Amino acid sequence: MKHSLLIIMCVLVLFVTLAAGLMDDNGRAGFTGSPGEITCNTTNCHNSFVLNSGGGSISATSNMINWAYEPLTNYTINIKVAKTGVQLFGFGVEILNGLNNNAGTLVITDAARTQFKSRSVGGIIRKNIVHQLNGGSSQDSVLFSFDWIAPDTSSGILTMYFIGNATNSSGSPSGDYIYNSSQTITPSGVNAVENLVATNPFSVFPNPATSTIRLHFYLPKNEIVEVKLYDMQCSFVRQLMKHYHHAGENNVSISLPADCRTGLHLLSIESESGRESRKLMIN
Repeated sequence: MKHSLLIIMCVLVLFVTLAAGLMDDNGRAGFTGSPGEITCNTTNCHNSFVLNSGGGSISATSNMINWAYEPLTNYTINIKVAKTGVQLFGFGVEILNGLNNNAGTLVITDAARTQFKSRSVGGIIRKNIVHQLNGGSSQDSVLFSFDWIAPDTSSGILTMYFIGNATNSSGSPSGDYIYNSSQTITPSGVNAVENLVATNPFSVFPNPATSTIRLHFYLPKNEIVEVKLYDMQCSFVRQLMKHYHHAGENNVSISLPADCRTGLHLLSIESESGRESRKLMIN
């Protein structure tokens, strides 16, 4: 009887220790505070202190110029979590488009410190890079690094959401400080429209849009071009443009009607040469 009780107690101690490690040291996806998510500074988690308090900080740097991305380009991103006196840190990061889905491709470059984890948010899987078990062991601050391959410019303006944990190394969620922030990542002004030619005959920027869009399209000959807006059931909403354009590359600005409903639409460009459609999110 005593032997059985001892085994049960050992199992319980092991379970509690592992659970505490998962909460404190091993990263978890889906807690960056992005749309549809909470942060880990919440009830029954790391909520001993007010979010972004205690003199610590979290920040992001990159080799992107002014946080503007070129399509399908590889960038290095660094997330720094800092608090004097702390020896163990954690973090989580995700990059989302205007529809709050994953944007681009996250790449692990420091497997000793970082790993992939995913979580379903609103039925959509969001991929995060988070810390490895004890991967954030460092005095006063730590730098988590990873690479990111940018999507094509049709993804429009993106947002990177990131969160950090400055722990007291107790193996439990109490007594830790949580810091979070976000960073807007925009398409490069040059490649957003002007450099997309016949290999991508029709592009729209920005996407999501609010009041104005810019179209780039390539025509094989001089012809009349119509731009029409449809809802996602392919029902006609509005004609946005009907003008004569010259052969070659064309760049056009169009004001969206003020009474357009927000949400996902289909934008269609039509001429004698053919028809192309793109999804357009109107905010």
